Amino acid sequence: MTSLMETLTRLLPSMVRQAHHQRNQPSTVRPELVEEPPNTVKRDLQLDAQNPWPGLATYDENARDYFFGREAEVEELLRLIRLSPLTALYGKSGLGKSSLLQAGLFPRLRAAYFLPVYIRLDTASAGNMPFLEQVGHWLRQAMYDAKADYPAFGPEEDIWCYLHRRDLEIWSPDNHLLTPVLVFDQFEEVFARVHPNLPEPRVLCHGLADLIENKLPSRFAAAQADKAMLENLDLLSQRYRVLLSFREDFLPALKNWERDVPSLLKNWCQLLPMSRDCAVEAVSHSGAAVLADGAAKDIVDFVGNLDPTQTGGESVIEPVLLSLCCYQLNVRRQNANARRIDIELLRKVGQEILEGYYANALAGMPNKVAMFIETKLIQGDRYRSSYPVKLALEEGLLSEKQLSELTDKHRLLRVDQQMGTPRIELI
Repeated sequence: MTSLMETLTRLLPSMVRQAHHQRNQPSTVRPELVEEPPNTVKRDLQLDAQNPWPGLATYDENARDYFFGREAEVEELLRLIRLSPLTALYGKSGLGKSSLLQAGLFPRLRAAYFLPVYIRLDTASAGNMPFLEQVGHWLRQAMYDAKADYPAFGPEEDIWCYLHRRDLEIWSPDNHLLTPVLVFDQFEEVFARVHPNLPEPRVLCHGLADLIENKLPSRFAAAQADKAMLENLDLLSQRYRVLLSFREDFLPALKNWERDVPSLLKNWCQLLPMSRDCAVEAVSHSGAAVLADGAAKDIVDFVGNLDPTQTGGESVIEPVLLSLCCYQLNVRRQNANARRIDIELLRKVGQEILEGYYANALAGMPNKVAMFIETKLIQGDRYRSSYPVKLALEEGLLSEKQLSELTDKHRLLRVDQQMGTPRIELI
C-alpha cells in the first residue's frame, strides 16, 4: 500500500498538469522551426581531466566541472537574482563574465529551479528580427533543451504577452515549476555596434525596456487594444528574472538608458580580477590530474608577475591570461609525453607562451601599434599604465579597427573607464 501511495504521489503532479495542458494549451513547438538569430553560437567545448582549460575560449555549461575560483561571485549573483527582477553584472574585459555566467551561475540556477536563458542579441539583424523576437527564440530554445513542459507561443504572440499569461506554467522533467532568467550576455554590443541603418540603441531597446521593467507596452493603452487579450494576461506579476552582463567601460552609455529602465543599476555585481588565492584554487582544482605538487602556485605567480617572497599588498590575476597559460602548458606537456606540468616546464616555455600570445595578436599590424603598447602602456618590468582612447586615436597611435581587434578578438588590450575617461590598458 505504501509503495502504491508513493507512486501516485510522485506521478500526480505530472498527470494533473498534463491534463491541464491538453485541455487548455496548444502543442509545444520545436524551436528549430523558428528562425534563428544570425549570431546564434553553437558550442562544442569538451574539457576533461587531461584537457581541463579552454585557453582563450569561454567556459560553457558543459565545462562546469573545471570552473573554479569564482564561488563568491556565483553566490552573490544567485542572491541578487532571488532578490530582484533585474540584476546587472559588469566588469572589465578579460575577467571571464561569460564563463562566470555559463559555467558558474547556470548550474546553480538549474539546481534552484530557475531556467537560465542565454541570450546574445544580434544588432545587425534587428531590422528583420527585432530584439523581442530574438529573445523569444532564445527562450523557446532554452525550454526545449531543458526538456521542459511548456505551452507553445500563440500566433502573433510576442514574448511580453507569453511571459504574462495568467496560465503560464513551465515544468521541469522532475515536476517543478521553473522561473525563466533571461541572461543578456555582452549586452554592450547593442550600444557599441548599432547598424547604421537602424535607430539608436535607446529606440532599438524600447521593447526590451518594457520587458525588463515589467511595464505595460504602450499598444495596450490604446483605445483599440484587444480587451479579450488583456483579460488573459496577468499585468501585475513578473514570473521571470533578467540579468544584464556588460563591459565596465560601457557603464556610462548604459546609464543613459536609465530613463527607460529606472531599476537598471539598483542591484548590481562588479566582477574584479581574481585574487592570488582564488587563482591558485582554480588552477589546482581544475588541473589536479595534470599538475605536479606546487605547480599551481608557480603558474599563478608567473602569470601575475608576482614575487612569492614579498608579502602584503593586493595581488590580482587576469583570468584570461591564466587560462591561456595553463592551456598552452598542457599542450607542451602532451607534446613532450610528460605526465605532469612542473616548475621545470614552466621555466622552459612560460616566457615563450606569453611572447607567442603577444606576437600573434600584433601579427599583420604596423610597428607603431607595438611601439604604442611598449612605450605608453608599460612602465618598467612590473607596472602597467594606461592611455586615453581619444588621444591615442587622434595621434594616430592605432586605429579604431586595430583597437577593436586587440580588445575583442585577441583580448590583449581593454578599455577602462578611469575618472570618467575611457583609457586603453594592457591585459
